[in-house]
Amino acid sequence: MSRKGSPWFTDRMCNALATMTSEHLPDQTPDDLLPSVICAMFLQSIIWWLEHERPIPPEQLAEQSSQLVRAVLRATAAT
Repeated sequence: MSRKGSPWFTDRMCNALATMTSEHLPDQTPDDLLPSVICAMFLQSIIWWLEHERPIPPEQLAEQSSQLVRAVLRATAAT
């Protein structure tokens, strides 16, 4: 999943995350902007974590990533 990794794997992971995300968002499909942005945020968090030799515990990474996603969801709900 690093920048040197397989784009095929990253694309498949993003598609799976976007599909799972859209199932929890009303009126959203995996191809819509919001699921795509959320997918990109999670993937970039994981890539950052791996490329920086896992500087924080995975639970902390998950919590921080979730906080960012919640902020995006709050921002989109306000518009």
